[in-house]
Amino acid sequence: MGILDRVGTGAYEVPDRIDPARTDLREQFLADPLGRHDLDLQLVVAATRSSRAVPRWILVVTQPGRAWMVAEAGPRGEPPRLLTDRVFTDRAEAERYVFGLRWRALARGADG
Repeated sequence: MGILDRVGTGAYEVPDRIDPARTDLREQFLADPLGRHDLDLQLVVAATRSSRAVPRWILVVTQPGRAWMVAEAGPRGEPPRLLTDRVFTDRAEAERYVFGLRWRALARGADG
């Protein structure tokens, strides 16, 4: 059972903001975005992916296993809106990029 399976049980709570001082967590993710993460980083990643305070940035697969683009998910039933013409050919690089967008947005919100 992973940490996210326990969210909502009272054992762990996904934060609604990111502490910008926790650059150790940011660096840990950037070093290995597709790897296993410790508890603190799992909660931060969950926060970046589930926050309603920022746009829902996602990766769209344009060529399975070979190419990804950044998009913003729209309302249910509507297609995502591509944000740039940039195509990533490395999934880890694409994950780092989207995590950076989310981190900056949520860390900025932590300042008020």
